[in-house]
Amino acid sequence: MAMAMAMVDWHEAVLTDRCRRWRLTDPVPVADTPSSRVYRVSQADGEAAVLKLLKPIRWQDERDGGALLSWYDGQGAARAIDYDREAHLIEHLPGRPLSALVAEGYDAAATEALCEIVANLHAVRGAPPALNSLAVWLPWLAQHSGDPLFRRLAGLAESLIGSTERAIPLHADLHHDNVLRGPRGWCAIDPKGMIGCPAFDLSNSFKNPVGAPELVADLSRTERMAHRFAERLGYPRARILGWAAVYAGLSASWDLEDGDDPSWSLAAAVRALSALDRIGAA
Repeated sequence: MAMAMAMVDWHEAVLTDRCRRWRLTDPVPVADTPSSRVYRVSQADGEAAVLKLLKPIRWQDERDGGALLSWYDGQGAARAIDYDREAHLIEHLPGRPLSALVAEGYDAAATEALCEIVANLHAVRGAPPALNSLAVWLPWLAQHSGDPLFRRLAGLAESLIGSTERAIPLHADLHHDNVLRGPRGWCAIDPKGMIGCPAFDLSNSFKNPVGAPELVADLSRTERMAHRFAERLGYPRARILGWAAVYAGLSASWDLEDGDDPSWSLAAAVRALSALDRIGAA
């Protein structure tokens, strides 16, 4: 009860302070996620924006997202209007998520959109913000090393990191529901912000969208996506699938930590490994 009250007090204090500091009015709740509370707000000029308040227990996950959005400068991602370590003020993207395109039967078109977004996010820019390495996530796999699947994924992750030739800033949470339609086309939102192998940014899309379970569970779809990503972006297919498996394993670890069912993520890891093994057997 005390923790819940403390969270309420924190939330009200940060919301009030940022609305005053950034001259925002009319906050309307949009989402309450494990990592944040999200509001649609009005700016002083009447333009709509999105205010994301990062929950204290999850700041480590997304605290660098505002700096990364600022670095992207609207190229492939929503624009950051202002930000600090507790809150991000982001442009409002009025369109639907990319998952809606999949729901209408256009999964291939959604994959093409992801290719374009990643190409934009990975474009060469100036000096990036300071971000954590992907290596900081490896202990989540290692803590389950008694399980053969997790043990293989941990070894694969170490191999992928050790063989990374070019580490770049990563969105690190790119999937169909973190892409919205806006004035500049499809744009990514809610980056985690990490440094690592470029192919990692494709990993979460293989286990999404969650609203299309039969499609996502199709191994041939995993193989098609990996082939197209490699073809369009020039990243090795084996690295794309390897990171897809590793990320799914990380997701399963986080599910277990939160007391959630890891079966969706574990199935995605097995599919990616199966597709990876088929490349080796070809």
